[in-house]
Amino acid sequence: MRHVLKSLAFALALTGVPASAADPEQKEATSEKERAAEQEAASEPKQICRRVAIETGSRQRQRLCMTQEQWREFNRGN
Repeated sequence: MRHVLKSLAFALALTGVPASAADPEQKEATSEKERAAEQEAASEPKQICRRVAIETGSRQRQRLCMTQEQWREFNRGN
């Protein structure tokens, strides 16, 4: 039992070393990249999906996904 506890403590000590040895500047650069990616994703228009009857003679509806502006243009044509 003692050997198991010592082995477990040693394994936990080894796994904690790489995490504490990471460069703080590298962490900051990564967080800046993540923030930039989040802002870019937020700036993209949101897709709105709807089921629309397509004029093919079928009663089946097709799912279309477009932005709000694209839906306005689509509805102007109908």
